[in-house]
This record gives sequence, C-alpha cells and structure tokens, in this order.
Amino acid sequence: VELLPVQLIALELSIFDSCDGSINLLHLTRLTSLKFQSQWGTTTACITRLPSQVIKLAVEQSGETKSSAYSRFVVSSLTQLTALTINDHSMETSEELLQLRALPALQELSLGYTQEDAALAAAPAWAQLHQLHSIKISGFGCSPSTWANVCSQLSSLTRLTRLGLL
Repeated sequence: VELLPVQLIALELSIFDSCDGSINLLHLTRLTSLKFQSQWGTTTACITRLPSQVIKLAVEQSGETKSSAYSRFVVSSLTQLTALTINDHSMETSEELLQLRALPALQELSLGYTQEDAALAAAPAWAQLHQLHSIKISGFGCSPSTWANVCSQLSSLTRLTRLGLL
C-alpha cells in the first residue's frame, strides 16, 4: 500500500483475506475520500493510520468480521470528517454510535445493518444523532412487535431522508 501514488484524492480498498501487519495510509497527503470493504472472516484492524484530511469515509463489511474497535478508532481520529457511512457490525450499540456526536465537522451519517438484531440494539441512539440521514436494514423479516419497535424509533428521526428495509 505504501507504493500507492501520493496524489490520490479518492481510494477504494478491499481486503478479502486476513492481512499481515498494518496498513498505513498517512503518505496519501491529498486523500479526502476512502471507501474500505472487507469480506467474510477478515479484519479491518489492519488499517491503523489514516490521513487526518479524510472528509468522506465509507466502511463496508459483509459477513462475520473481526472489527470491534476499528470504526471507533478511525472515526475518533478523523476530526475533519463530514460524511460517514458505516455498513457493518462494529458500531452496533447505542453507546458506540453516540460517540459519533463528538465529530465536530460530521454533517451526514448513513448506517447500514445486515442483521435486524444489530439495528434494534442501535435504534435507541438514532434520535440523538442529528447527522443521521440514511438507514438501511437488510434481511428485515421480523415479527409485528419488532416492526412496531423499529417504526417507533424511525418516526422520531426528523432528518432521515433515505430508508431501506430490505
């Protein structure tokens, strides 16, 4: 990764196998947009250093990943971040999501869930995140009581402009 051209302003990076060591992107001094994807059984913890000027970040993980601290680490170090998309399970509790309020420049937050249980665990925090504009819940096949609970959480989101229940 250290061989990537330093003039990059946008990067899409996918990791499909476990990585050995760490990936440091600090040398990409013009990078403002990063989309990171990982697949079944991989870890995102190998991305350890990101340039502070990143203003748009998308973290997408599918399947069972080993990413418990990754999103919290990345997000807390990017104080200029204006747009954040998280489609994974690494910030699934209300407490973890509420940490996003500490990002001073964050204007647009998009959350995606592939398990309705993770969405339900995070739902109490949604109303407290004024930056939340988009939610997508895949595999949404729940009971009527669960549906009512999700709808009550969604009805309080006055800034939500995009919703996917798939």
